[in-house]
Amino acid sequence: MANETIRATLSQMLTRYAAQRANILGRMQDCRGFLFNAESNLKQAREAERRAVFEDDELTRKMRELMVYYNSLPIDPPRPQALLEEHAEIGREQVQTHRKRMAAHEAVRNATSVWEDAKRDLAVAEQDEKTVSERIRETNEQIGRLNQQP
Repeated sequence: MANETIRATLSQMLTRYAAQRANILGRMQDCRGFLFNAESNLKQAREAERRAVFEDDELTRKMRELMVYYNSLPIDPPRPQALLEEHAEIGREQVQTHRKRMAAHEAVRNATSVWEDAKRDLAVAEQDEKTVSERIRETNEQIGRLNQQP
């Protein structure tokens, strides 16, 4: 009689663990989807940042080269005012590219955080699945021992 009660209890445990495992497997699938999306978003953010950095660096280089050229000109006759005006115009554009660069950097930081969270959530779900699978194995082992007893 005691063996039947234990068998019933172990069977209930097995049913509960199986339901938990099914939930965890669903969570793992969701986590994998989130991780895939997070990786894709991170790649896009990094590419946008790369473009923003390039654009900002190009304007900065252009400004520097224009000023070096301007300063290399002799003072007499007077240096062309148009070069200074162009430098100022490029400077205004560069302020915008710098803002884009900073925004792109922030987007990468945020996307990295989301990606790391998704990786962590998947790792937790995988550990939970491993734990419940071990419980299922242990419970099946106990049921097997009970079935071997007279």
